[in-house]
Amino acid sequence: MFGWTKDWIQSKGSNRLTHEYEVKGGKIANYKIRQTTCKYGEDICRSQSFNIGLYDKNGKLVDKVENVNIDKKEYTEVAAMNGKPATDAILLNCDDWGFGHFILDEKSMKVFENSLGNVEANIDRAVIIGQVAAMMKQIEFPANRLPKILEQLMKEQNQNLINALVNTMLVAQMSYLPSD
Repeated sequence: MFGWTKDWIQSKGSNRLTHEYEVKGGKIANYKIRQTTCKYGEDICRSQSFNIGLYDKNGKLVDKVENVNIDKKEYTEVAAMNGKPATDAILLNCDDWGFGHFILDEKSMKVFENSLGNVEANIDRAVIIGQVAAMMKQIEFPANRLPKILEQLMKEQNQNLINALVNTMLVAQMSYLPSD
């Protein structure tokens, strides 16, 4: 318990988590999670578990890899992802079990820009909105692309998601978009 407390409670900052992989013959190969420190965080990699969702171009969850264990090192190979059909989008932290600054790759971002409203699970829509907001604040996602995401949620019923999106839009308008 001491190691966990030292890593998670007594150290500052979160980790930035991305993925790297190849596609060979239409299948995912050499899939790994890369964990780095955020700008003001301590130089520490943390172990944790989360799920990875694989989505098609229409925002439909086609597969999920559960309980992915990340090691306390920069790269963690995820053997369970290898051999899966290469999908249109991959969502790290599907179901929102993990903690960190999870990054959507450009290919996945384009899918969710066009089909976020079709993502069935409320929690995954919230995770995507949260990841976009965090990426925008880190200047990893241009705020002028937010309206496309907003279009996808015009029929949203979940008030928590609506509030999160409105707050993200307000921050974008006040902090990241030109005033004209």
